[in-house]
Amino acid sequence: MAGAGGHLKGHLKKERGIDANMTVHDFIVIYNETFKYIEDKYGADAVLDLWKIISEEGNTSDLGNLIREKGLEGMVE
Repeated sequence: MAGAGGHLKGHLKKERGIDANMTVHDFIVIYNETFKYIEDKYGADAVLDLWKIISEEGNTSDLGNLIREKGLEGMVE
């Protein structure tokens, strides 16, 4: 697998011994179910709080710039 997905797959295999064969569909389902679980268990405000923390702690402006400059490969950086 080439590109960003291949880099991530290689990293997971090398660093964690995980054979990560996941389709886009699998990712979307897991992503949605994760946030649904948080909302069901802790409420909608918990999901909003989590996204606020992610956006404050992660430098999302750098991510946006990397994606604009390098496409999906920028996400790996």
